[in-house]
Amino acid sequence: MSIRRSALINHIPYYTTLAGALAATEAIKALREGSLTVAPLQSYVGKGSAELAEMA
Repeated sequence: MSIRRSALINHIPYYTTLAGALAATEAIKALREGSLTVAPLQSYVGKGSAELAEMA
């Protein structure tokens, strides 16, 4: 059985990229700290990685 299938059957989240896994861990951290904010994707368009890091 594949890792993907096992994760789906057991209701375990899985990520196919390092970027996705890092984003998920940052979201979990923010949720636990009570500092999770929501913004529309359009607010991120055209911003560089340095600007996005400052938003965190």
